[in-house]
Amino acid sequence: MILKGILKRWIDNILSFILKRVGYWSSGLYDFSLDQNRAELIDAGSGPARKWIIVVGRGFYFETSRDYPIGHLGDLKKLLANEPWRFPHEGLLLSRIDRLNDQCHRVTSWVIKQEVLDSLGKRPLWVLPESACIEGMADESVVVLERLGKKLYVAVSPDGLFSSLGQEGSFLSRLGLAGNTFDAGDAVVSRLYGTAAIETILLGTIESLKRFPFRFYIGLDKDILKSYGLGRSLKLTAAIFLAYLSITSVFLMLANGWVDHRLSASASEAESAMRLRTDVSRFHDQVNDFNQIAEGIYPMWIAWDVLLDLERIGVSFRAVNSSPPSVTYYLTAPRATDILNWLSQDSRILEAEFALPVRKIDGSEQFAIEVTFRRSSNSKKEGLISGS
Repeated sequence: MILKGILKRWIDNILSFILKRVGYWSSGLYDFSLDQNRAELIDAGSGPARKWIIVVGRGFYFETSRDYPIGHLGDLKKLLANEPWRFPHEGLLLSRIDRLNDQCHRVTSWVIKQEVLDSLGKRPLWVLPESACIEGMADESVVVLERLGKKLYVAVSPDGLFSSLGQEGSFLSRLGLAGNTFDAGDAVVSRLYGTAAIETILLGTIESLKRFPFRFYIGLDKDILKSYGLGRSLKLTAAIFLAYLSITSVFLMLANGWVDHRLSASASEAESAMRLRTDVSRFHDQVNDFNQIAEGIYPMWIAWDVLLDLERIGVSFRAVNSSPPSVTYYLTAPRATDILNWLSQDSRILEAEFALPVRKIDGSEQFAIEVTFRRSSNSKKEGLISGS
């Protein structure tokens, strides 16, 4: 027990040390705070003078995706290197290149506002746009994440990553979604608030650095590097690389431990949800079985109701033959076409047609009409009957 307590305190100290080097920027610098019950963003105040990793809030960078019909990656990089500045403000440009097919690449660009970097004082090693950290959750759904009292909307559309801070109407219009569908569409919308939102940002940051460690790496200040000689620069680079490997390894270990802890804490709720999901699946299978059984049943009982209605309007019958899904009435009436028209307008009947030629006998007409009934109809021809 003593060893376990010492190990826990050691892990907590390492996690606290690393978290103090991770910041979140949104009109000021915030720290990530974690304990056993909640995660939150708190004002950095007089925290460490320098952050290694900064997640920039959506309101402080410009985001765009653009497709280039260029198949060779080297040619695309040359084009990007010589392309004039096309963004609405100055700042730090971060880019990601994704191949769409053999002849096309998509370039997603983020321009971090210069005021963010200037306010940090010392340059961080990694700068990550907030939407890039959440993008992994938006592959199959729209993510609505609320933090610091504001809502962030993130989606991966056919045109690439798209995000918006507030402005729900324009966001939905861009995606082609209706407001009522968005409000009720739990299957396509993931909503994150409070602790879940902050944990998602933090875990998304870890995942981005783990998968693409150099995508958002901005390095050291060039002015600082110029003051170092070649030998010292190489040593510094090696030290930074080793520190990166050590930090990310410990960070990932602690993150996995944190997730395991949260999962174990909510094990009972998860088991209850799984049982409920199993029951729903079982009921769904039973409904499907009932539907399959019902598909082979035709509403032949309606035939007698229709026959009684025909007698009320003065039609006499000679015989009735049934062969699902149809019934053939052998009838006698003044005009056969009037009866056929009456049956065709009945809401219970899908189709009605003469089965035999019409014969005239003693001023009346004898005929046979084959009728097919609708499966879902139980209504009667009350209006026509009462009007006869």
